[in-house]
Amino acid sequence: YGVLDTSYQAITDASEKFSVLYPKESNKIGEKTLKYLPQCYNSIKEIFGKDQDINKFSIFFYYPEKTGESVFAKSDSIVVPIYDDMLDRIDQENTDQPCGTNLFPMGHEMTHVFDFETQNTPLLREGFANYISRRVNTFDTELICGENGYTRNNNDLIPYDIENDVYNTGECYFKRLEQNYGISEVNKLIQYLGFTRNKETNGDINFF
Repeated sequence: YGVLDTSYQAITDASEKFSVLYPKESNKIGEKTLKYLPQCYNSIKEIFGKDQDINKFSIFFYYPEKTGESVFAKSDSIVVPIYDDMLDRIDQENTDQPCGTNLFPMGHEMTHVFDFETQNTPLLREGFANYISRRVNTFDTELICGENGYTRNNNDLIPYDIENDVYNTGECYFKRLEQNYGISEVNKLIQYLGFTRNKETNGDINFF
């Protein structure tokens, strides 16, 4: 991120592997995030395979200059804009879950970190991140994936549409793989994806 501005603070865990950078007046955000960061990282790394480790990992919080800026992941970090609704959730957490902070979807974004520059097809990346984060954490909403579509909390069936509904349709793609072939086979696929990170390729893996 370049030279750290004096209005920002950085804290690091005891291993010095994980760090959180944040505006000085937002120390509670930094401390809450660092509390969950190592266990969330390790839970998702375990799914991708132990050889997918990253030397240093950081999360950077900032106040955006305009509304509409979103969380995004890089190869070794997650960048998170701070909005008022995040501050409203600062005391909410699920202490029994690895990615249990409610400040931002840490498990989803952490999956993007491990999926960064792999040969995963772009249309499945968001659904893949949903699928992995749901394996790590428990969510209030339940996604039921059928042969021709999905339901959420027993509502009406919604047909699959990978072009316009990448989050839910993509998540169901991996859930259906798990239902049909077993979680061990899905894990082999995920670990292969991790192996393709930064490898020369003739194109993305096409699962369809």
